[in-house]
Amino acid sequence: MIRDGSIVGMSAYYDVTSIENSPNLNLYVVVEGSSYWYEAMSATVGEDYTHYFTKPRDELTFSAGDEVEISLKCTKIATNKITVDDVGVMVEFYYDD
Repeated sequence: MIRDGSIVGMSAYYDVTSIENSPNLNLYVVVEGSSYWYEAMSATVGEDYTHYFTKPRDELTFSAGDEVEISLKCTKIATNKITVDDVGVMVEFYYDD
């Protein structure tokens, strides 16, 4: 990141085109390689899923120079599978002055 701040929101939109067994789908924010925040997502076949999550300012902070990643992940992948399409993910930052 270019300066200190907070992560205050994340969202995802996607379609689930197929599943095997009962997968879990989570939206993750990772800061400096460590899982920082995640939320469960819909993991059944369907279209136009949209999820929004927010946090208060200063709850999830980062420092200048930190690497921030956002991803959509299937857990229990050894026994469950999920196919997603038309994926968009976003994260919202609030920078300190």
